[in-house]
Amino acid sequence: SKLNLGAYYRWGEAYQAGLYTIGGNTVGAQFSMVLNPRQSPYPSGLEKAPAPVRPRPAPAADPEGWSGIWSQDPSAQPAIQKALGDAMADEGQILEAMALTANRAEVRLRNQRYISQAEAIGRTARLMTRALPPSVETFVITSTAEGVPTSSVTLHRTDIERLENTQAGQIAAASVLGDAGRPAGLVYSDNVYPRFRWSLSPYLELGVFDAQDGLTYEVGGQARASYEISPGLILTGALRQRVFGNIDQRGPGIPGNRGEYYTPEEYEARPELETVDGVPRVRSDTRMYTGNSSPVIPELTLAYYAKATPNIYTRVTAGLLERAYGGVSAEVLWKPADSNLGIGAEVNRVRKRDFDQLFSFRDYEVTTGRVSVYYEVTQGFAKGFTAQLDLGKYLAGDKGATVSVTREFANGWRIGAFATKTDLSAEQFGEGSFDKGISLSIPITWATGQPTRDRASTTLRSLSRDGGARVDVSGRLYDRVRDAQDAKLYDGWGRFWR
Repeated sequence: SKLNLGAYYRWGEAYQAGLYTIGGNTVGAQFSMVLNPRQSPYPSGLEKAPAPVRPRPAPAADPEGWSGIWSQDPSAQPAIQKALGDAMADEGQILEAMALTANRAEVRLRNQRYISQAEAIGRTARLMTRALPPSVETFVITSTAEGVPTSSVTLHRTDIERLENTQAGQIAAASVLGDAGRPAGLVYSDNVYPRFRWSLSPYLELGVFDAQDGLTYEVGGQARASYEISPGLILTGALRQRVFGNIDQRGPGIPGNRGEYYTPEEYEARPELETVDGVPRVRSDTRMYTGNSSPVIPELTLAYYAKATPNIYTRVTAGLLERAYGGVSAEVLWKPADSNLGIGAEVNRVRKRDFDQLFSFRDYEVTTGRVSVYYEVTQGFAKGFTAQLDLGKYLAGDKGATVSVTREFANGWRIGAFATKTDLSAEQFGEGSFDKGISLSIPITWATGQPTRDRASTTLRSLSRDGGARVDVSGRLYDRVRDAQDAKLYDGWGRFWR
């Protein structure tokens, strides 16, 4: 037929569905959803209102509470800590630990629900006014990540009572942000450690830029689990089972023969094919890790996070770091809570995994490392931008630098771009000459209105090459630490009284 037909139906401002036929031998269906970052379906969110601040009674109405004599009772802190912990749990928070005296209380807060750390801190401050005796005037709310304290916000209870119904900027001016320490008398809450969590969910992998295959996909089921043995010590694993898809196992492209590929059997049987022009294939054989009909283990690690000084963080991760590499990764980060600047370093000793993604390895082994500088802009036209510069050695043994720039908006959307240039020549790197791409991260709460810290994130690359490739290690320090520190915390401070 020479007749092409299409019919589309649109409802609302965001959705469109249609059917079409081309030439009589192609039939298709299409669904489109348009997102405008400036127009959230639920701009104010659908979370329940917080508990109001409870003003303290007059001293004459509670002389014992105001005197502080209650603090001499050994049963007082356990009872107060349990009551506050239960109230925080209703808010989706975990009270990890608490230090309590007659006039000062410090709580360790793990935020599990709110994308803005300021909202979690504000709700915790309100609950503290309801749980603590009147003599406690100083509140210290310490945020944690992976069991490690990242920052402390110090507030006076008088200011919380006085400023509850004012602009959030007033309580920001009355608060003090600093590096978290370890107070005397810190008591961990019951049933926080050890802690086991697990989940079952479907997964979807998409490939959209393959010139030969067009759109590729794989659908299956995934089980994930984590076991927090003690503060900072976490065992994490995942198991995947493919159900269907058109992403099949395939060898890398044959040099000089565009559109032709080695068969998986040929590639595994000839180890010399894993190096091209002196450059090891560290990413260009990624399709060898796909198409497994048997269960695979994309990740199985033991990680230890610690804080060497008030503003120096460390991480050591060992195991199956990602689907293509296993080994040991070590990282250190200097990041004061009230500074826009961060400096870090990372070293990885890794070995290439076998294509079945279980516990066997191939022969390629390499040490990679980088030194990183991070800077968050908080003033002027570039407010909201984070710049990152990495210098180091990459998976293929090449040396060079990566420049990344990310813009985070007030509603939580992030968009960024990166470029990596190493000492590989354009001929060695191949088509594209250097690595580059775009990253996008959308908070789920923006689309659903429900409070959650989950995000939908993706990185778009036009080509996947071996130059400038890095190990994909989960839990890198900067992303874990920054949520509760200066730039990111105060950008979301408008939700303190939310």
